Amino acid sequence: MTVQRIKPGSMVTCVSLAALSACGGNSGSYVDNGGTTPALVATFSGTAATGKALAGASVKMTNPGGSPACVETPITTAPDGTFSCTLKSGVTAPIFVVVTDPLGNTTPLVSIATKTPASGSTGQINVTPLTTAIVGQLNGGDAQGVVDNAAAFNAASAAALNTIKTNVVTQIQNVLNAIDSNALLNYDPFSTPITATTLARTGNAADRVLEVIQVVKTETGEPAFATVSEPAPIPMAGTTPAATQVPATAVPPIGSPSDLGLAVQQVAQAFASCFALPVAQRVTLDANQFITRMAVPCNDMVTSADQPSSAPAFKNNGYEAASWFYRLLTDDKLTRAVFSPAEVMALYPADVSSPRDIAIFNVPYVDNQGTPGNIIIAGQNFPVSGTTAHSSTWWITGNQKHYDISVGTSVSRRQLFNTHPSGEFSIGLDIRISGESYAPHASSFDVVLVKGPGLPTSGLWYGRRNGQSLFEMSSNRGAPPQLLSNLASACSGCITFRMARTAGITAETGAGRLGVNVNHANWAQGNDGSFNGAMGTRPAKGAVYTFSLYQAGAMAATETRRLLTTLTPVTLAAGLPWHGIGSNLAAAVDLGLGNTALFGEQTSLWVDWIKNPWAEPVSGVYVSQNNGAYENATKFPIGATSVLATPVGSGNKFTSLNGPLNETGPVYGGYREIGLTYRTVDGSDKIAAYAYYP
Repeated sequence: MTVQRIKPGSMVTCVSLAALSACGGNSGSYVDNGGTTPALVATFSGTAATGKALAGASVKMTNPGGSPACVETPITTAPDGTFSCTLKSGVTAPIFVVVTDPLGNTTPLVSIATKTPASGSTGQINVTPLTTAIVGQLNGGDAQGVVDNAAAFNAASAAALNTIKTNVVTQIQNVLNAIDSNALLNYDPFSTPITATTLARTGNAADRVLEVIQVVKTETGEPAFATVSEPAPIPMAGTTPAATQVPATAVPPIGSPSDLGLAVQQVAQAFASCFALPVAQRVTLDANQFITRMAVPCNDMVTSADQPSSAPAFKNNGYEAASWFYRLLTDDKLTRAVFSPAEVMALYPADVSSPRDIAIFNVPYVDNQGTPGNIIIAGQNFPVSGTTAHSSTWWITGNQKHYDISVGTSVSRRQLFNTHPSGEFSIGLDIRISGESYAPHASSFDVVLVKGPGLPTSGLWYGRRNGQSLFEMSSNRGAPPQLLSNLASACSGCITFRMARTAGITAETGAGRLGVNVNHANWAQGNDGSFNGAMGTRPAKGAVYTFSLYQAGAMAATETRRLLTTLTPVTLAAGLPWHGIGSNLAAAVDLGLGNTALFGEQTSLWVDWIKNPWAEPVSGVYVSQNNGAYENATKFPIGATSVLATPVGSGNKFTSLNGPLNETGPVYGGYREIGLTYRTVDGSDKIAAYAYYP
């Protein structure tokens, strides 16, 4: 530690030159105080990491009374996830740490320091998903609640926290041994130093633990562990030891060419090298704006016929690289975008369905306008394929599938404002089958039968509809083949199979109880084998769905897709973090508030929400229009809490609140719905809707 000389009454702001970029306040350079020896101070050196460095995040360190514990203000994590804190005079443990990612790529992280460093020494404090989960076990899985009630934290709480930590380390010991038993000897999630992965370096063994172990929930909402290759939740240890240990995973040892820690770094480096170039250098476009050439760094992002040897050329849902990445490659806002190391969402070891290990990478970035985004893409492990330029044996291949189809989970919150205010939470599966003419092999099929966990035993039929970008769900059930002309529509434009809903939207009205499903073809029923919240198989991460494609009644092809996320039990949806309704949004949907200026059709509407720091940021807003669409033309930055929404299309307006109900057109009205779409980064959908219907 570098001890600095300071003027009387001032405090040291950083403990070493290397940590200056992580400090708030003054730079703390040498100051002559006339030769007086300063009093030694206690400091903390911290790391915020999720299997990679959490950079640019806000750090709040407080005492049990909620007062700032550090001299520095504000405190922001450095590019390597580190931060430092000089304790204020008289401040002692416990010290509560909350790290908030302004981009919303991860939920706030929590940690607690239960020991005060001695004067002149530095304590280590890690803030990670694992520390957050351990703290949460003091309060039924709610770590933020522990911070909010910090004044009640006492010696018994500290002892309980230590017991939970010990039991958790025992529970994950198999994983620790598989990663590096020597480096992780006496591993402590809160204090074992973490060197977090960045674009410039791979992480150490303690960082690797965070790459491999995932914090999830059981079907009853209890905290649990999973790994990238074993998604089934294992209930997490608490003050009593866990009944089941987390098994060692199939992840290769740290430091090997097939090390996923190296892969997540190199995947991001490849994207960064491509997008460091301006559009004109990234790609060459012909007169029809098709890409005819990609620059070498962009080609090197993915596999080609000879890179590496015996690898297939990149293909994802039937698209080659230039087509799949077209929007990004031709977007000026992506020039010099900042990419971060990827997250491994899932790992599928080689088996009869694939001769190679497959990983699903999630690559986050921030464009040159400050807007975050992420790319979810598959890669494969090609043993002995590492080169000097690409030392990892993992390469981005795409999913190597031929058709533009996908399946994902959804959860929604719907609040109604009418004579009898009500609401519900609902869950389901979004099944997307592209009906666009440009989609790969689009003309080779016209109906699709989808089967898999949670769906009716006989499957769901989807059919191509003119003018619609996605195949529409049918009410037909039964054995194939089905002709397109015979498919009856379940509902116009429906792609989501809704599985369950709650009886209400609050604890008092039944948010924790199952409601009765609508007797409709796009809802699960108790007698069709589908999951309805009470019976059937709840869709879980890794579940396989089979898509049988038919053309004119004849089988054209069959493909499968895996689910990347587990469907939230609907009775637990109220416990997810949701933003609050703003006063302007409420006035726009609630006749009872009496804002008559908003009753008629509108050419614009202010939509606002009360930010919940634990919820994903709002990424989109839609409003019902008098042409029957649900749109909004106004863009807004991630992190905003309001937007002046405007209709899409010349002459269109937002629907009126008053007047007769018209849901069939040509001029829709008498109702209004406003929706907030959340920026999830795992491929799932999360929506909050606020509506008035008479």
